[in-house]
This record gives sequence, C-alpha cells and structure tokens, in this order.
Amino acid sequence: PLACIKLTMETALETGLPTNRLIFEFTENERLDTDHVRSIVRAYQALGFTTAIDDFGSGHAGLGLLANLQTDAIKLDMDLIRNLDTSLARRQIV
Repeated sequence: PLACIKLTMETALETGLPTNRLIFEFTENERLDTDHVRSIVRAYQALGFTTAIDDFGSGHAGLGLLANLQTDAIKLDMDLIRNLDTSLARRQIV
C-alpha cells in the first residue's frame, strides 16, 4: 500500500493539493481480494486519508464487502436511492 501511494503523495505535494482532501474509493466493478484491500484501507486510514466504497449496493459492492473493509464512507448506488421518496423498501434499506 505504501508503494502505491507514493506517486499520489508526491503529486499532491507538488501541486499543493491538501492530502486530507483525497478520498480513495473502491469500485463495485470487480471482485476484490478483500485481505489485500483491507490492508490498503488500513494503511491509507493510518496516513489520514478517507476511504470509501463506491456505488454501494451494486455489483460486488454489497454488505459482505462493507463488513470486510469497513471504510470511512460508503457512496450509495444511484439505483438504490432512485425514487427513495416513494419506495418504503428502498428507504428501509438506506
């Protein structure tokens, strides 16, 4: 994880981007090696970065991933929140 973040840190410092503004998201598009990604999440959190699961509720981004990774935030999939005001089931899930 630290080798992967090196270029990001260097770029942030060179451009003046505050590193506390960076959020690392894990996508729903592919199945993740949860042990490996868990170590990345922990390392990035220890460095003060925010981590998130993107499009939670679609693809591979379900409850199992949330339980295994425990990121700082989850970004709900648009399909899950669409018509939230008229769907009791969606409101209960959210």
